[in-house]
Amino acid sequence: MLQNLVLEYERLTDPRLPACSRKSGHLIETCCTIMDLKGVGLTSISSVYTFVKEVSAISQNYYPERYVSLATLLK
Repeated sequence: MLQNLVLEYERLTDPRLPACSRKSGHLIETCCTIMDLKGVGLTSISSVYTFVKEVSAISQNYYPERYVSLATLLK
């Protein structure tokens, strides 16, 4: 899953953010990452917490100019 996240961050640079900028008529340079953790049970919360920490570290360390926030949804 981390590889997919990195691939999506790379796709933000080109073509997604430029296309969004053209469509909106103004420069868009950042994004918000939303993670839906629906269905995650208490038995796997430790591994999910580790994953969220890794996602946050990758976002902050390698994509600081694109990273705005990371939201997690629990239901």
